[in-house]
Amino acid sequence: MENPAKKADSENVTILVNGEAKLVRAGTSLDELLDILNLPKVGVAAALDAEVVHRRMWPETILTEGHKVEILTIAQGG
Repeated sequence: MENPAKKADSENVTILVNGEAKLVRAGTSLDELLDILNLPKVGVAAALDAEVVHRRMWPETILTEGHKVEILTIAQGG
């Protein structure tokens, strides 16, 4: 019989988002991550392991254990 705690761990992965550890469901895409974080999809840039990911690739970019995600938002100032 499988240990339920171990199964729960295998269904999640830990990633770093702007230097902060986050636990997300295995198979989460970069696009879904922005939804989880309640971030807009306009005025935002994302990099995965120091490589910029074009917005059109976000839905098919699957996050895996240890990925480092940097999310930058454009801010207006004066």
